[in-house]
Amino acid sequence: MMPRDIPPERRCLPLDEWPLADQAAWRMAVDPGNVLDGPGRAAGWSPKTLRTVIAAYGRWLAFLILHGWLDPNCPPVTRLNEDWLRAYIDTLRAQVQSITLRNRIRDLAEALRVMDPAVDLRQLRHAARCLRAQAVPSRPKGARTVELDRLAELGCEIMAEAETASVRNARWRATRYRMGLMIALLAYRPLRRGNFVALTLGIHVQVHVQGIMIYLSNEETKNDRPYAVPWPAKLEPNLREYLAVYRPMLLKGGKSDRLWITHMGTPMTEDGFYGEIRKVTLKWLGIAVNPHAFRDSVATFLILKNPANVPHAAGILGHNTTNTTNVHYNQTPAQAAQGQYHAILDSLLDPDEEEET
Repeated sequence: MMPRDIPPERRCLPLDEWPLADQAAWRMAVDPGNVLDGPGRAAGWSPKTLRTVIAAYGRWLAFLILHGWLDPNCPPVTRLNEDWLRAYIDTLRAQVQSITLRNRIRDLAEALRVMDPAVDLRQLRHAARCLRAQAVPSRPKGARTVELDRLAELGCEIMAEAETASVRNARWRATRYRMGLMIALLAYRPLRRGNFVALTLGIHVQVHVQGIMIYLSNEETKNDRPYAVPWPAKLEPNLREYLAVYRPMLLKGGKSDRLWITHMGTPMTEDGFYGEIRKVTLKWLGIAVNPHAFRDSVATFLILKNPANVPHAAGILGHNTTNTTNVHYNQTPAQAAQGQYHAILDSLLDPDEEEET
């Protein structure tokens, strides 16, 4: 049932309340299949992508219900009425920011694509492209972009404070050290928040005498490509210290394979990390930096150093195309791009690491 306290025009129809034909089409789309049949078109999607597309399609169905336009006996493709789509876009335009509007229409197209391979999506995709061209960020990213060397330095400062703050209790120092290591690592290895928080010892983080590696399988990355990079050499001693001293303090005798542990002895969550890192950066830098802003900083300052670094930035961020990097992540002001590069990354990356990336 849809929550009754949500205005009708903002409701999203849950999957189990979709028309039966739509539910059946979705089950086929996400079916992993077998050797003979093969997987459905959405079988390889991440849980987050599945939730997003389900929500977009549920919003569309709720809109049709509101206006009395939903015939549950008709297949999904028959509902792509031009007048209905225009009315839906106008409704969303009054409710959400332009980027969210574009995403809702794009995800609606994706839902229909995987549910009905024969559907003609040219009109819907044209609308998504037009909305993308019109989209502007609701909040300027530039104000939240901090130099990479400052972020890495901040993480090291916080770890140093934890080691020297003898007047504080052990758990406070362990929590502080863990947060410093997270910030420093994110500056060097700007993983997406979900991947970063879910790092698991022995699977994603493999510690050996000769070195430490970070691995993500292709099923765990947004671009469907495996990710394998060395743990930053400068932070190897910090990780070993965290694993030997501070992480056991946080676990309090408990057991977990997850790398990041909270002061409660439980694995860190995405929301917990998001709130904690904003709180810490606001205190130390005077600006609340969310985890995704680290990725903005990578693109901005690599490209600011040299516009030819766009492919390197795209590779580090896990983008399939450089267009994504330029459009959504590069926050370099035009005049600064034409001027001098402020030597930001030189103190952050070793020369051999720069060449590698």
